[in-house]
Amino acid sequence: MSGAPWRTSVAAGQSFNVATLVRHGDIDATGTLVEFTSAGRVTLAVMTWMALWWVTEAIDIFATALLPIAVLPTLGAVTIGEATARTPTS
Repeated sequence: MSGAPWRTSVAAGQSFNVATLVRHGDIDATGTLVEFTSAGRVTLAVMTWMALWWVTEAIDIFATALLPIAVLPTLGAVTIGEATARTPTS
């Protein structure tokens, strides 16, 4: 994996942008600040973590794909059933 230092810098830049979103929330179409729930913040953090591992190939991509199943229920964002469901249930 050597010879691709741009991967780490791109991933670090995206992590910074996501960190800003987590802290402040997002602005909807009317210009109102919409703050994320704790589950939304956890999900966004896991997404960033996964993206960083995918881009840098820190671990095997198949192992990275299991991260939400392990982390989201542990941090209380979803239940284990929701994390492993084939289709979302809303």
